[in-house]
Amino acid sequence: MNITDYLDNLPTHRDENYLYTDVKEALATVDTVVNASIDATGIGGSIVGSVLQANEGETLSCVIAQDLINLNAVAVSDILHIEFNDQNPKPVEIFLSSDGGCNTLAQSRIDVVVTSESDGQLILRTNNLHSAANCVLNVSVEHDAKLDIVLIQTQKQEAPVFVSTIVNMAENANVSVSTINIDASLVRNNILINLNGEHSNLRLYGIGKAGGTSHIDNTTWVNHLVPNCTSEELYKCIANDDSVVAFSGRIVVAPNAQKTSAQQTCRNMLLSANAHAYAKPQLEIYADDVKCSHGATSGQIDAAQLFYMQQRGISRQTAMNLLTDAFALEVVNKIPVESIRAELIAEE
Repeated sequence: MNITDYLDNLPTHRDENYLYTDVKEALATVDTVVNASIDATGIGGSIVGSVLQANEGETLSCVIAQDLINLNAVAVSDILHIEFNDQNPKPVEIFLSSDGGCNTLAQSRIDVVVTSESDGQLILRTNNLHSAANCVLNVSVEHDAKLDIVLIQTQKQEAPVFVSTIVNMAENANVSVSTINIDASLVRNNILINLNGEHSNLRLYGIGKAGGTSHIDNTTWVNHLVPNCTSEELYKCIANDDSVVAFSGRIVVAPNAQKTSAQQTCRNMLLSANAHAYAKPQLEIYADDVKCSHGATSGQIDAAQLFYMQQRGISRQTAMNLLTDAFALEVVNKIPVESIRAELIAEE
């Protein structure tokens, strides 16, 4: 198959995993595929990582993003490899950039390894993408290691962006993945996590603010494959104007994954009668000694709270801003990367 064949076979709304985002339609105008520019530096300024030939990379499997990963695999020529260890414990910040507009698809692949008993923080920024983009992030966290991942976009974009994150966790591993999207044109975050080792702990957080015709879709798949693991998911989105926000999350507990504790929560706030919020939380449990829960809510700003604030001299718009910021703050406060928390609070 050539690149055109892969583009022609991208998923549509008919695919169960893409009910809310039609990838083929989003990339219908693409006629050029290029490699995105990747600028990876430590927070202290030193260049990190090494570049591997794409044929040296691992073949990836991801049920919620396989078509995008296959397209990425045939188009990416280089893979950025980053390793967190005792010699490289500093946070790493990655900036993806591209030009070309909606007719160009910029591809990138980043492989990350956190060695045993090491800590790491990885921030992936997509503000500088000026074309459609398809990024794959492949992560391996070894035993007794810890990694905090932040996928952040805070500037308005005109082209669709797809980010697929695959994480494999060994025993006693601790991982958090936080997604922040503000006024994206169209963004689809695919997150697949395999808890492969006992006593591993996962946290997934997401915050989205959509206005105009923005479209934000967070799709997660968490596989509890062994006993005594925990996972927590909390996603909140605010939708205004004619925007769309969506969450689809699946937790799968394998037959031998006893003593699993898994929580999944999605809450949406609608500021316009024309805005849409979709939620599809799912539990698939094959073990009998587990604590699992899921839930989703969508609603509007509390009219009584808005009235109360206006009665005290606060303008309606300021009151709405305060209430939406307070709604998002629960997620912001959970993001473990301090610099990102400070950045988001400063913008509110």
